[in-house]
Amino acid sequence: KKPFLGAAISYNATFDAAGNILYSLRKTQDTLNGQYQFLDLTYAQFVRLDNRLVLAGKLNSSSSLHFKAEAGAGVPYGNMNTSLPYDYSFYAGGSNDNRGWRARSLGPGAYKYHLDTNRTLTQIGDVRIGASLEYRFSLGPILKGAFFTDIGNIWTYNEDSRDAQFKIQNVLKEMAIASGIGLRIDLDYFIVRLDLGFPIYNPAYSQGARWTFQDLGNRETYIQEGIDRFILPGDTPESARARAIYYLPKPFWPTLHFGIGYPF
Repeated sequence: KKPFLGAAISYNATFDAAGNILYSLRKTQDTLNGQYQFLDLTYAQFVRLDNRLVLAGKLNSSSSLHFKAEAGAGVPYGNMNTSLPYDYSFYAGGSNDNRGWRARSLGPGAYKYHLDTNRTLTQIGDVRIGASLEYRFSLGPILKGAFFTDIGNIWTYNEDSRDAQFKIQNVLKEMAIASGIGLRIDLDYFIVRLDLGFPIYNPAYSQGARWTFQDLGNRETYIQEGIDRFILPGDTPESARARAIYYLPKPFWPTLHFGIGYPF
């Protein structure tokens, strides 16, 4: 960390490249479904760069302002060109990312997970952009408070049927936004943290229902999208609505996170 205009600044970058040496020896390897194998295992081939910038500035003796920006991308190619391996993929949400969502539940892109009955609990991608702004203040000798805003999402590198591919012209409208409050207990050796994040903008929802203040009350636009997706032949308006409400998750539901240490 180095001081800059009265603030501490920290920058980290991580670069990974995998599979290239093995791929150069492919003439000696067996293939499975057109992919080369080493020791009977299909190996990935990719490059990946991840960047992280953190700024921290003290406002007075009891408060400070903190900012984090992250941008990373990986390109799968060659022997396995569909997506990054799971261990090298990016995710969004969680106690150290966008706190309006559970870890790995946000994205990718504008993927309408709420309309997918086959959705999984884990969402990953090849590209990530995110930022966080946090105001921290003292509540007593060991109690600390915070107000925060998080923004970001993940995307796939390749074309994706879920509307999840990274396209520069769509980045701003596909950045999820959350705000919230935090309570921290400073025990000297470590910090116990509770953060309550409220989704403010969800890019997965349809136009007119993406902001939490839109479609207030009965969330009719959101429910109508579910009716259009889940309606069956012979449904009455009442049964179609009941089915949609059954399948749709509650929109803009707050998420409570527990963590050890500060998020950044």
